[in-house]
Amino acid sequence: MPGFSLRLWRAASIVFHTCRNKNKKTYCKVAARRGPVVAARQETNKTLLGQSARMDVTLQAAPLTVFLVEDSLAIRARLAETIRGIDGTELVGEAGSVGKAIEGIRSTHPGAVILDLQLEDGSGLDVLKAVHPAAYALHVAVLTNYATDQHRRACLNAGAEFFLDKSSEFPRIREIVQRWTDRPDGAAVGA
Repeated sequence: MPGFSLRLWRAASIVFHTCRNKNKKTYCKVAARRGPVVAARQETNKTLLGQSARMDVTLQAAPLTVFLVEDSLAIRARLAETIRGIDGTELVGEAGSVGKAIEGIRSTHPGAVILDLQLEDGSGLDVLKAVHPAAYALHVAVLTNYATDQHRRACLNAGAEFFLDKSSEFPRIREIVQRWTDRPDGAAVGA
């Protein structure tokens, strides 16, 4: 179609795209599951009712949706404040237990999860194992006070991109989420 261009940054998240020309009007539909996935721009010159018109339609990128899993209310509040302070992100849910985390992540379909390893009723590793196979493109950063090599390997093998020690690496969360926002196609697996 002349004058039409479409740019996709994360094609796996696109559900469908159709354009058709009906009675000299162009109809376009674009649907996306989640995350900053689509930018589409259509520029055409047309004659509508005898007048020349230029159509310029731009779909803006959606924010990176983040779900927060932390059992400490003080740390959860600090993380939530950090996430809300990053342009291009939206905090879509919080949980402090394994069951509520799995339910919340499955119902909100976030693009990223910040996950505490030790929760009220179990391990964040159980959450990761439950949700990651169904949402392979999900970004996950694990925060813990139990930063052993064994825990690190288990979390990275289960799909986490980052494994951070709360006592020394807490400030990296802002940098990591910002990177995910800037590069929605994925960040490099980190330590």
